[in-house]
Amino acid sequence: MSLPATQNQWTLVAAPTASAPKALAFKYVASGAVPALPSPTSILVNIKALALAARDLQILNGSYPAPHALLENLVPTGSGSGVVVAVGPGVRKWKVGDRAIPYQMPGHHYTLDLEQWALERSIGGGTHGTAQEYMVMDENDAVPAPPHLSYEELACMGGSAVTAWACLFGHTPCLVPGSTVLILGTGGVSIFAAQFALMSGSSIILCSSSDDKIAKAKEILQPLLNPTAGKDAIRSINYCVDTEWDKTVLAMTGGRGVDNVVEVAGWATCGKSVRCTRKGGLVAVTGYLSTYNKVPDEIVQQAEPGARREQRGGRREQRRESSGERAARGEQRGERSDLSKMILYSAANVRGVFVGNRNQSEQMMRAVERAGSRPVIAHSGLDSPDSPDLLLGLSRNPTKSPRARLTSLVSLTSQTFDFKDLPKAYEALERAGHIGKIVVRVNP
Repeated sequence: MSLPATQNQWTLVAAPTASAPKALAFKYVASGAVPALPSPTSILVNIKALALAARDLQILNGSYPAPHALLENLVPTGSGSGVVVAVGPGVRKWKVGDRAIPYQMPGHHYTLDLEQWALERSIGGGTHGTAQEYMVMDENDAVPAPPHLSYEELACMGGSAVTAWACLFGHTPCLVPGSTVLILGTGGVSIFAAQFALMSGSSIILCSSSDDKIAKAKEILQPLLNPTAGKDAIRSINYCVDTEWDKTVLAMTGGRGVDNVVEVAGWATCGKSVRCTRKGGLVAVTGYLSTYNKVPDEIVQQAEPGARREQRGGRREQRRESSGERAARGEQRGERSDLSKMILYSAANVRGVFVGNRNQSEQMMRAVERAGSRPVIAHSGLDSPDSPDLLLGLSRNPTKSPRARLTSLVSLTSQTFDFKDLPKAYEALERAGHIGKIVVRVNP
């Protein structure tokens, strides 16, 4: 197979502003070099599709807080899928024509804890990402693709899906059948977590600020259940309407608390997530959406009763109250928002989960592959008709066994973006009107 000498790619260049000194801007490169194989165990992958995540937007906006430098003229985005088009002489795991998913943290293969050196090599951050037609990697830093999924669907599996898997099955205590999982949000990690929890025979409580998103997510997830499933298998709370949603969660679980929490919102909800977790349960903190999204004032006041906050232009400004004011407010509320006390007396395990390791990713792919059913394509109907999103869900196929019905993947898409429209895909991500994953088709 003859390979081209050049490729189309996107890069990020410095574009600082007074309010965002680390902001970057897109630059389209129509004649970038196709990378050579740097070692005998390298493979070259023709990228077919990529999927966006919150991290990608943070890098563009200059708000990414990771403790490492970004690569100069970075090729962005950390998730994608493609086909192997060249292999080094020492490659044993791959052959030309195999479909592959680049692993987001090169070298992070087996250990539970993400080492700093692996974080510094993260694709789309410390090293070049998937917004290019050809990408080179070591054979150990790619994951085999389940054969029944399209490239667009596979692009979603490299980041959000394995993160959700690690939140539930990657750390102690692991999710076990019959558990109850509290899931905040309806984005990529959250939706995958809901799918995997239902696959395990657990029940879920979806917590979101949007009734429309809750309704759509429940509509998609409901077919996963057998007709005889209990009414409490999928429950939901709008945390803007129910300002004491942690108490509601406790009531839903008979005062025991949930077994696992997938916490993506950060400071605005983390305290309440801990409060409604059972003793010894796990709060997997995998995001901080409240740091850069508009948070309703009532949520701000709940999050920190001892502080008065105002939000201006997406940034939070704070005036600390005096000890007397805090005491008075504490007496009035009968509580104080002290996260350390919450964790101490709840005996909950609170752990940051950045992404699962490669071994967990392969485990997840095997679980998905053994579903054995084909994706169903439909329109989400969320927001405007041209609102782009790709939601990976699970459908029930009546021709399959009950277990296969629970593990079959569904793809719900209203639109995918062409590669030349990558900046528009980022704009759609920033609008946050979608459920699941936004996908860009790179090289059909």
